[in-house]
Amino acid sequence: MGRLTPVAGIMVQVVLSMSTLLSWRSKPVRSSLLQQHQRYNHNNVVSYNYHRTLACTIPTPPLSSSFGISSFHQQDAKTRRQQSIALTVTRRFLSMDGTTNNVSAISSSSSTSTSTTSTTTSSSTDTLSTEDVRYLSQALDLARLGAGRTFPNPAVGCVLVNTDTQTVIGAGFHPRAGCPHAEVFALFQAAGHVDSGVAAAKSILDGTFTTTTTTYTTLQSIMEQYNNDKNGPQTLLEDVLVDQPVTAYVTLEPCCHYGKTPPCASSLVLAKVRRVVVGCGDPNPRVDGGGIQILRQAGIIVDVAGDDTTIHQDCAHLIANFVKRVRPSTPHNNNDTNTYSYINGAMRRVLRTIAGRKKTDNTLTQVNWTGDNVAGTVTTEHDVDQLELPAEWMERVDGLLWENELVNLRLNKVVGKKKLARQLAKRVASTLNAHVAQSVGHTALLYRPGIPPILNLEELAVIDDNNDDDDDDDDGDPLKE
Repeated sequence: MGRLTPVAGIMVQVVLSMSTLLSWRSKPVRSSLLQQHQRYNHNNVVSYNYHRTLACTIPTPPLSSSFGISSFHQQDAKTRRQQSIALTVTRRFLSMDGTTNNVSAISSSSSTSTSTTSTTTSSSTDTLSTEDVRYLSQALDLARLGAGRTFPNPAVGCVLVNTDTQTVIGAGFHPRAGCPHAEVFALFQAAGHVDSGVAAAKSILDGTFTTTTTTYTTLQSIMEQYNNDKNGPQTLLEDVLVDQPVTAYVTLEPCCHYGKTPPCASSLVLAKVRRVVVGCGDPNPRVDGGGIQILRQAGIIVDVAGDDTTIHQDCAHLIANFVKRVRPSTPHNNNDTNTYSYINGAMRRVLRTIAGRKKTDNTLTQVNWTGDNVAGTVTTEHDVDQLELPAEWMERVDGLLWENELVNLRLNKVVGKKKLARQLAKRVASTLNAHVAQSVGHTALLYRPGIPPILNLEELAVIDDNNDDDDDDDDGDPLKE
């Protein structure tokens, strides 16, 4: 065969290139790649769930220590977007790519910039000093001030210590959802914005936050600036600790995502804290090691209390119910508590029967509405949707569900109409990831499997499998008022 002309040679190369491209897009190749991707994700999920414990241990990220690489593989798209926003905010003040930001650089002019994959400037150890444990215990005492009042958030405390003088320069705790977190109240004090971060947080709990005194007017102003102004954290906190060696002692890993408030990890970076001691990691999928990664990427030393230490266990115990709520669903703790689609009529009858017997024995857990008596004002479905669910009441119902799996709510002080009581019960159940097993009058029976489950509904329902699968909530109900 004669040699190809230049034009023919080019045509052959084009055909071969097109053939190669099509082969990559072919179904077998795509299927193979998909299978590999699925196997990779499956292995990560198995490892992720295996390392997750009730004690809030920090799972070691696979592959790389880079927050921008490893953690993103383990989280869903929404989580990745949230953490990406937080990381972008931090990068605004950090020279994470080796260049200096024109607005502000977290490192002083004499410091070297930090690489996105370098953690050589930070360390982690399970061994804390006696002083570390003492200050972390103080932070835990502060966290307990907010316990039972922060739903759906965990209770957290923070203490800032000047390590040269061994003096506390700031302290705070998280008082309620929507308010700044413990680290921020402590930073407010250290920055001189409030005289006491603890007193400022307490003012929110005892109602004096709404007074017109200068102190609390100032507090309201800086809270609004911090929460709502995109430059608020920078204006209030940037470089406030640059001239002193400060260690932050916090009972729970600082958050790294935007919620109702900016991420605490970024605020600690802005303030130039030099070291952070963490009581236990945050298992919330929106955090789960991301806060620690942001701190370490900024060159901050992070030490985490060892899993077997008393201080770690005390910090973890304080947020045990929160951990159960946010931990990912697995076949070991439930079937599908997102929809409870697995619960059939026989299972509902079993739950009602058990509740009826408990009521007869006076052992059924019943919870009355402890908020304001608003039955006369909550008259429409819109009113029910807008009704504020008291954090203390929700914390109580949540805890009782974990202990007993069955809780009967009495809602006559909230709504006058029975249909609105059922709507409110569904809203409470949805918030707690529970199931309304029965609704009669102004009462509602909630069910949520424990971890591990107490009741085996599948086995108990077998004895009822010959009965009519009737889901009518008013058929022979033992909980009628």
